[in-house]
Amino acid sequence: MRSSTLVSCLLVAAMSSGCATAYKSYYRETNHKIAPRPVPSEDVKVFKSADDLATAVDELGIYKGHAPTVTEAMDAAKSMCGPAGAEYFILYTEPYEARGVWKIDGYCAVRAGD
Repeated sequence: MRSSTLVSCLLVAAMSSGCATAYKSYYRETNHKIAPRPVPSEDVKVFKSADDLATAVDELGIYKGHAPTVTEAMDAAKSMCGPAGAEYFILYTEPYEARGVWKIDGYCAVRAGD
């Protein structure tokens, strides 16, 4: 009886901890050759595609994340790209909603040659 209660408690804790966070992000540096100065998060510009830029860019790192709203998800991406020195956050795909959160997937970049 006691072991089944313990297993039940652990199962409930494991299930609830997986749903406990509405915010999650992941950033991985992919270009170790460039080390730009940090940029204020509010100065990072978001683009739907690299084709929307008038200049060539170098990727610094990839970012994936989710938050309860698109705005919060974009702000989180900008707050990761800025300290990495990125001037731009460029989306791989349009933001989409899944399981009550907005997901974004893209990369942080700087102007090529900077």
